[in-house]
Amino acid sequence: MDAIDQVIHTYVRALRDSDPAAIRAVFLESALITGAPGGRTHVTPAWDLADFVSRTPAPATTGEPEDMSYEILAQTPSTASVRFRVLYLGIYVTDLLLLARFTGGWRIVAKVFHEERA
Repeated sequence: MDAIDQVIHTYVRALRDSDPAAIRAVFLESALITGAPGGRTHVTPAWDLADFVSRTPAPATTGEPEDMSYEILAQTPSTASVRFRVLYLGIYVTDLLLLARFTGGWRIVAKVFHEERA
């Protein structure tokens, strides 16, 4: 498994296990999450996702099936874009993730998402 795959799998485990430390490990502290759920503009710091998962029952323990796929759309030596789709809390979320490689490894620097009811 290469380093980008590892970031994505850590992100999945963070969501499945409601692990805020893992969320903080994969997102750059200054990263933003942007979307328009229900037509409402939603822009928030990525680390707010860590706070959210810490208050959310872990899908791995609630019986929600693990349903995830991703595709690396483009990659250079220092950047990558990934399309990621996951079932999370009864909602299919499609993320477009931008990653950058820093001295300490790959981190998600931006996330744009779309939601669909399962």
